[in-house]
Amino acid sequence: MKQKISIGIILLGLVALLFAFKSGLFKSSGDEYADQKLPKVVDYNFHIKPILSDNCYTCHGPDANKRKAGLRLDLEKEALSELPENPGNMPL
Repeated sequence: MKQKISIGIILLGLVALLFAFKSGLFKSSGDEYADQKLPKVVDYNFHIKPILSDNCYTCHGPDANKRKAGLRLDLEKEALSELPENPGNMPL
């Protein structure tokens, strides 16, 4: 009898959780980036450079003394060029 009650409570909880998801109870409304529409054309200076500036320029910016792995992301040409070490080409 206790097992049937436990199974019934679990099923009722799952149905309630499913209803909550369907009704949009768990949708986030405050995430600015998640709510933005994707542009038709991505511009490096307008769309990508601000993200890199906030997160990556400390180690991969204009300061040659702090730059790591020879990777420079503040210039589009450098960000899209092949690295001198080229870690992607490993001999088999």
